[in-house]
Amino acid sequence: MLTRNIRIEEDLVDQLLNSTEKRLARALLLLAHYGQPTTHRELPTVSQEVLAEMVGTTRSRVNFS
Repeated sequence: MLTRNIRIEEDLVDQLLNSTEKRLARALLLLAHYGQPTTHRELPTVSQEVLAEMVGTTRSRVNFS
């Protein structure tokens, strides 16, 4: 539960202080589990619409970034 609360706080700070490009980069890194030890990484298939909802912007802005 503590990990979940930390993640929620990080998401809130990210939304308030970072640009769309930085929020998108962070979301992509989180989806890729970047920095976590794994032997094989498989990226999930995510549409631009879903990415836009994750970072709080429009699909066209995600496409532009």
